[in-house]
Amino acid sequence: AIAKTTKSINVDFLPCFSKIQSFFIDPVSATNYAILEDNSVLYKYDLDGKSWKKDSLKNLYSNLPLKARGGITDDNGTIWFFNTNQIYAFKNGQSIPDFPKTITDFLYPLNPLAAVFKNHKLYLFKNKLLYELNIEKLKIDKIHRPQYIFENFPLHLNAAFRHNGLQYFYSNQNYSIYDEKNSKILDGYPKAIITDWSLCRSS
Repeated sequence: AIAKTTKSINVDFLPCFSKIQSFFIDPVSATNYAILEDNSVLYKYDLDGKSWKKDSLKNLYSNLPLKARGGITDDNGTIWFFNTNQIYAFKNGQSIPDFPKTITDFLYPLNPLAAVFKNHKLYLFKNKLLYELNIEKLKIDKIHRPQYIFENFPLHLNAAFRHNGLQYFYSNQNYSIYDEKNSKILDGYPKAIITDWSLCRSS
């Protein structure tokens, strides 16, 4: 049903109907962006028009490939992305010197699906596991079952982002909100992106 509906809607709303490859909020402009799994096109949420518009990743992060995953912001305002075995870091809209870097650790999951953050630690999701990444050493410190780190973590994770003490987990056409202060998924989640997510409501 969703596939049929997608063909009849305006292109501006594609992020609401498609699987999200990456979703992130640019720390500088506080603007919402989404990259879709099916076509690797960047979309920017237009607050004035309350709709999604195509945009160019080169205008935002010039050396970031469109296949990149992640987009998680840490406590220092650094936003992290991942592609194959490369790690990208941006601060104040600029690539941090010496990035991207290559991770050679054999435990590293090539092409992780998403990144999440907790207790000053960065985790990568793939194969239904969370890989705890040591940024300084570019090594995997530990591998965890997600439920041991995040209560009621979704079985599959397409994308995630972090904003104002909340983490948003996107699993296919649903999303959940994790409260960092209380270390729990908010009651009533998961919910459908198309009917509940504020950036997808038509009214």
